[in-house]
Amino acid sequence: MIDKSEEPRNSVSASDGEIIDDGDVETPRVPREETPEQLLAHERLRERLAEIDPEMLMADGFEGAIVGVASRCAMEPVIVYDRAKCIEILMQRDGMDYEEAVEYFDFNVAGAYVGERTPIYLELLADLPDD
Repeated sequence: MIDKSEEPRNSVSASDGEIIDDGDVETPRVPREETPEQLLAHERLRERLAEIDPEMLMADGFEGAIVGVASRCAMEPVIVYDRAKCIEILMQRDGMDYEEAVEYFDFNVAGAYVGERTPIYLELLADLPDD
């Protein structure tokens, strides 16, 4: 587990090809680029969401995990993301393993409150472990 109180040795973000220090071995992360079709689909999605409510906030880079829009009585609508898909995106796009992706997502994405328009991250019942 990564101690969040320590400063990282490298300050370059994973999306810029960060070198991850695994102790003895440095493993370069090569981010995957979106295809032109994905870029077009994400742009159309952003346009559709802006038609619904241009003030909704998006989690950058997770357009492929959007499952809808949620609203509640007397509250503004917010974008809903599939948590498992967000983690999958981090693994595929940024080369993280599952544990790294979960930790990064929980701390930096789901843990980032930016006001009452902060997106919701849905955990599907099918994705929950059986007890």
